[in-house]
Amino acid sequence: MNWGLRSIAGMLVAAGLAAPAGAQVLTPFERDLLSLSGHFGTMHHLTQICENDNVQIWRDNMLELMRLENPSREQRNRMSQRFNDAYNEVVERFPSCTPDARAYAGRLARDGADLANRMAQVLR
Repeated sequence: MNWGLRSIAGMLVAAGLAAPAGAQVLTPFERDLLSLSGHFGTMHHLTQICENDNVQIWRDNMLELMRLENPSREQRNRMSQRFNDAYNEVVERFPSCTPDARAYAGRLARDGADLANRMAQVLR
C-alpha cells in the first residue's frame, strides 16, 4: 500500500525544513512541527499493522526530522511526546488493519502532504 506520505520526509529535506541558524521559529510552524510528529507516530502504527510490522520508516522519518530541525531539548521532548501519544492513540483506535484503518491512513496522508507543503512555504 502506498499512501503517498512516504515522500514527505524527502519533500521536507528538499525544501530545507531546518530553520536557519539563529532564526526564531514561528509559533504556527512549531504547531505544524508537532502535528507532523503526530502524523509520523500515527503512520508508524498503521504501516506496521497494514503493511509490515518490521517497517520503521515513520520512526526513521521522525528521527530525520529531529536531526534536520535540531530543536531545543524542550521542543525535542514535545515532538517525541506527540509522536508517542499519536502512536498510542491509534493503537487503541485500530488494534488491527481494517478498511477503516486504511481509509484513515489515506486521509492522514493527504493531510500530511498539505502540512508538509505549508511548512515548506514558511521556510522559503
